[in-house]
Amino acid sequence: MDQLMIGLDRPYPIGTRVTFVGQQGNDTITVDDVA
Repeated sequence: MDQLMIGLDRPYPIGTRVTFVGQQGNDTITVDDVA
């Protein structure tokens, strides 16, 4: 698999950083969460 589709909870301006896998603040998303 070489593609991934992510659903965001709201629109974000171009250039906004979003985290797909990893840690941001107190939130962590693991590859198991995505699988």
